[in-house]
Amino acid sequence: MKLLFTGLPHAINNTTQTATMRYSTILYSCFFISLVVAGCSKEHAPNLDPQYQSKDTVKTFTNPIKRSALDPYVTQKDGFYYYMNTGANYLILTRTQEMIFLDQAYSKTIYTPPVISDYNTNVSKPEIHFLEGKWYTYFSADNGQPANRRVYVIENSSADPLQGTWEFKGKVADPANDFIATDGTVFEYNNALYFLWSGFKAAPTSETNVEQSIYIAKMKDPYTLESGRVLIAEPTNAWERHQYTESGKTYRVALNQNPEVIKNQGGDVFVTYTANTCVTDNVSLGLLTLKSGSDPLVAENWTKSASPVFSSSRDAYGPAFNGFFKSADGKEDWIIYNANPLPGQGCNVTRTPRIQKFGWKADGSPDFGAPVGTTLATDALLRPSK
Repeated sequence: MKLLFTGLPHAINNTTQTATMRYSTILYSCFFISLVVAGCSKEHAPNLDPQYQSKDTVKTFTNPIKRSALDPYVTQKDGFYYYMNTGANYLILTRTQEMIFLDQAYSKTIYTPPVISDYNTNVSKPEIHFLEGKWYTYFSADNGQPANRRVYVIENSSADPLQGTWEFKGKVADPANDFIATDGTVFEYNNALYFLWSGFKAAPTSETNVEQSIYIAKMKDPYTLESGRVLIAEPTNAWERHQYTESGKTYRVALNQNPEVIKNQGGDVFVTYTANTCVTDNVSLGLLTLKSGSDPLVAENWTKSASPVFSSSRDAYGPAFNGFFKSADGKEDWIIYNANPLPGQGCNVTRTPRIQKFGWKADGSPDFGAPVGTTLATDALLRPSK
């Protein structure tokens, strides 16, 4: 779960150590919640719910599509959807042909980090991608010290990602700026591969100020960066920042996290990101737009939305931490995200995955509308087209 990743590589001063201890307590409390959500099962078969068995008779559905889960992500290939979310200290992959029946689908643990490693705990934000003929899963993890939190990647050459062997490929980082990093994702553009992530500009020195920004780098291959990092978004807007007071101290949190790429029919690139922290109902999605045909490594080619593009509504408070997928016939665009059913629930087990169709504006940018409710008969949605 991405809340307050604070720490400092290697040597830290007393002020920063205090900050690290404070925010790691918050981080690990939230991560424990995700462990409860995930449970202890390593593998389970599809649910034999009669409705699932007669799935073609189901024309509508109501969110949420799965019991509590954090950081939902979906990719698709050869008629299947592959789903991952933050759960436990291992990586679980779920496969389904119908996103509305995700909670009944087959799941399997595909990778467990070595007990002695820099990435053996607090495993979060996994994403699976099919690149250059192989499967890759990116995830964030550390060894119990927030200062060591980074993005890692594993590889599988099997055509079926639920089979074969997942091989650890290493850390994905800019050696010249190897600070705390989370939420790694990849995208292809103009025959090149790029890596996006959320991270720190430098080592933090204050226990009351936390900031996380969006970076991009070109990749040599799916597990190696070719260029240095470029800052393309930082939390400068009021709606990207949260301030609260506790025990007489005022804490200021400014977060741009969880970048996710969506392209329109013309191939233009847009990046949603989660603005703010899930502690507040004001957590929402912002949007970055890459100038058509331009170089993604030039910061000036990116523009940020002046306001959130997806924010709280009835039954959906703090919608964020999203991904994208298409309907089975490729005709519809869908967003997957999580949110709370009631205000003030924060980063709790109450956050559930939801999906809904979205459209496109006349200027080619995505139009997400408002999160759909979950409690009224009118909240039922038509299933993704087949």
